[in-house]
Amino acid sequence: QGSRNPTVPSPRPGTVRQIAGTPLKILVSTQTGRRYVCIHKQSSRRLVSYRLDAIQAVEHLGPDPDFQTHMEDFLRNAPAAFGVSFGSQREPDQVLLRITLDETTEPHIIGRLEREGRGGTVTRVEPGIYEYTIQCWDAMELVPWIRTFTGRILAFTCSRREVEVRFWEDMREMQRLYAASGDDWLP
Repeated sequence: QGSRNPTVPSPRPGTVRQIAGTPLKILVSTQTGRRYVCIHKQSSRRLVSYRLDAIQAVEHLGPDPDFQTHMEDFLRNAPAAFGVSFGSQREPDQVLLRITLDETTEPHIIGRLEREGRGGTVTRVEPGIYEYTIQCWDAMELVPWIRTFTGRILAFTCSRREVEVRFWEDMREMQRLYAASGDDWLP
């Protein structure tokens, strides 16, 4: 419940930075298994996650009188975190993925969407076409999982334009590298 000043590596190589904040929860990435500490960062008044193995030192500053308020903020926002990131924007990303599948021979794909979708909604649009929608803090965390549906994707949209643009650029690059000449499998 105390404030701490973790010292973490800076994005600039060879430098470190000190961050004032209140640690709230240890999170584990289901994709990498890495452990993170979610803190309420004082300077931005936002939830931020840092890799535990990157923290070099911690300075205890005593109890934070606003700990309960920060924890309530975490509990309110955690359901919209697809992974460990709370993003940098003030509103959650809106994501839509539309895929095609053979309902007779591939019901496991629907199961994957429901089981791995972490709170998203799966809707049957028409026979063989399903939509997965979710609101999350950092849609970039979904992209590796969404890529596992390559070859089935009919549409992908995100309210944060740069996520959508990067996704389609990645898909075009995969098509360029791996598709047979003249084979256009993107929608």
